Parts: sequence; structure tokens; C-alpha cells
Amino acid sequence: MKKKMADIYLQSIKEIERRCKDSVLIFSDVLGQRLDELAGAMVESRMSDNDYIELCKIYYQRYLKEENRTGMIFCLLRIQQLLQFKRKKRFQSFFPSLSFSSYCDSELKSFLVNKRYYYKVYLDAFKEKLIVLDMLFCIGFMYLFVLVFHFSFAWILCLVTGLGILIYVVGVYFYFDRYLEQIMEKMRNKIDFNHAKVDESIQRNQ
Repeated sequence: MKKKMADIYLQSIKEIERRCKDSVLIFSDVLGQRLDELAGAMVESRMSDNDYIELCKIYYQRYLKEENRTGMIFCLLRIQQLLQFKRKKRFQSFFPSLSFSSYCDSELKSFLVNKRYYYKVYLDAFKEKLIVLDMLFCIGFMYLFVLVFHFSFAWILCLVTGLGILIYVVGVYFYFDRYLEQIMEKMRNKIDFNHAKVDESIQRNQ
């Protein structure tokens, strides 16, 4: 079990966020440079899940200013995924450099209000594809064993039903986040370089 660690970067990121709100020009050169320096320090470093969630929050604001929609979706997806992983502990090993806790601050909840729940959007789309593939597999399996090999229809129907349910459960609960990671890897090419480096580093054991 990974040892819980303090949110060592959280306050520094929040300070940049506060200064951005107070500044006439959001993400002035000085604040942008400070964010890049902080992100650079986070690369190859262990951190808490809250540290990285807060970093994604502030990068979301930068991408919003830059009208980088892919970057905005990336941030929301990663935040929503990490919030899921606070509960789904079996998947925390996806991010060995993060220390997870159950804590979620009120500012984050406010930030997510009225934001589209992209994690569920991708999950629902994945489920639809999985159901189609599952049905095609079941039809093909029944055709082969009933019409070609002349097995009992009732027996094969029970077997196919069980296999179909098993494939769906395994796909949704054990493969979806790996599938999502493949999508996010492509998105990573369109986000800030320093942000991308931090995101890559949390997937390695530090």
C-alpha cells in the first residue's frame, strides 16, 4: 500500500490561481513562467492526487484562454478520472507516482459545476461499442456451434449469455480506463509541453 503524502504543490498552484484572478491579464508572462517552472519541478516527482488535480484545473484556465478545446477536455477527463480512482482503488496503480486520498475540496466541486462529465460521455460511448461487439460475438458463436457443429440450442444459448455478460463486465470494469488512456495519449500531443511531461511522469514509478 502506498504511503499517503501531503499535498506539497497544492498551495503553490492555488497561489498562481489566485494571482490569475486578481490580474488584469490572466496568465501574464510572469504567471505563465511561474506555472511552467512549477510544472517542471513536478516532473519526475512524487505528488498527491490533489496536487495534480489542481494543476489540471489551472491548465484548464490557460487552455480556455487559448481556446484549446482539446486541452480543456483533457483536463476535465483527467480530473474526473482521478476522482473516480479515489474510490476505485484497484486502478490507482495506473498512476504509481500519485498518492491518493479521499479528500476533495469545495473549490474543486465548484469548479466542476456545469462542466460536462466527459468521463461518463466516453464510458457510455465505450459501452455502446462493447454491446455491439458483444452481440456480434454471440451471434457468431451461436451460428458456429448450433448450425455448424449441431450443439443443443438451449445449451449454447445459456453459454453465450454467460459469456456475453462476462465480456461486458470485464470490458467496462477492467478495460475501459486502459482504452481511455489510449485516447488521452493522442490528446496529450495538443496540450502544453510542460503539462504533458507531468502527465507522463505520473504514470511512472518515481
